[in-house]
Amino acid sequence: MNEGEKHEAVSDLTLMLAYLTSWDDTSKRAHKMGAPSVLTAWKGYDRATLDELREQGLIETDTHDSKLRLTDDGIDIARYLLEKYDLAEKADGAEETRTEAKEAGVNATHAAQEHVEPDDEHAVPAYELRVRFDFHALTCVRTLLVPKDATFDDLHAMIQACLGFANAHPYAFYAGHGDDAVRVKLPEDDPLEDAATRSTAALTDRDAAALPLEALVPDHHTLRYRYGYEGGSWHLTCELTDEFAHLPEGVPVCTAGAGDAPCEELGGEEEFAAFLKTVDNPAATDYEDTEEWGADQGFERFNLKSANSRLAHWKEWKLTDDGQEGQVFA
Repeated sequence: MNEGEKHEAVSDLTLMLAYLTSWDDTSKRAHKMGAPSVLTAWKGYDRATLDELREQGLIETDTHDSKLRLTDDGIDIARYLLEKYDLAEKADGAEETRTEAKEAGVNATHAAQEHVEPDDEHAVPAYELRVRFDFHALTCVRTLLVPKDATFDDLHAMIQACLGFANAHPYAFYAGHGDDAVRVKLPEDDPLEDAATRSTAALTDRDAAALPLEALVPDHHTLRYRYGYEGGSWHLTCELTDEFAHLPEGVPVCTAGAGDAPCEELGGEEEFAAFLKTVDNPAATDYEDTEEWGADQGFERFNLKSANSRLAHWKEWKLTDDGQEGQVFA
């Protein structure tokens, strides 16, 4: 392969990957007003290649945004390329995932906004949060509907359930910056300090088990969520994207998502990327051992139904008073 062919292959593969990992980023309000779908992906690709795709009118990007948007021409060419490279089945799979996510989102939105009698004690106001890993190259994002009156400890358990994590390590949420910074955690947990939090002398701690989301979320549309231990933590961002009047039964719902969640015991994005490369290659010498280890860790490809099946039982991810995992509510 000469340099010209290599350059063309990188450009083609980048556009195809952007399409395969994209999601409909149109807001619920815009959908209701008849706005067309906007396929969006994280722009963790070669910058020069993205610049060329933008100049060709296949994608749109913003310097201050970590996402790219595929144009109609970009979508058409991506699908053509998938046919050319005999990857049409993957395209159909991606389309099915997007359709499933969209239908689930529409159903959840309809359920959340349908008329509920004031005396229906099981319906609660809800936030829509987009939860994503702070990856540079990989993508893992989930959109959740969660009760406004849930505590931060509840939200932690909901995220753990949605991702298939085991709630085996300390966690903390961070809101604000500088003198207004707040850290929300369980009082008995280690503070999960890093360079940023250690340098914040005025950091205020709040009890995650007692603090409701509505005490911080309205004023802090973006929260930082850290789960793990010193030197081995996962960093995520929780962004408020919408609000709803009611969430029937107060049960959290995952309405959309993209990308696989890592095994929580991996050491970070690079190790996860290496893990994915191996489990995607049955010819690799360590394929069977890696696949078996991943199965033991509960790794699974993103599946909206599985995520919601776990979310329906999110309270099982809570910890009992003695710090052991278990269902603490009837």
